Amino acid sequence: MRLTTTNTSVLRFSLSYFLLMKLRILGTYRNQISTWVETGELQYPLVVMMPMNEIADAHDLIQSGKSIGKVVIVTQ
Repeated sequence: MRLTTTNTSVLRFSLSYFLLMKLRILGTYRNQISTWVETGELQYPLVVMMPMNEIADAHDLIQSGKSIGKVVIVTQ
């Protein structure tokens, strides 16, 4: 509420608008990263997918500090 009563705002700067103007550079980076993933030089954390009825287990996993990467709840 302090922000409202003091007429203060929270501002952010998004690089996405700047990067959109650099599509050629982004394409080059995307191709290089894809090559690294395909050759195994770059590895990324796995995505853990869990059904909606296991949402409590997903929450426990996140709070345990042992999860790496994304935990995705599948709704269908």
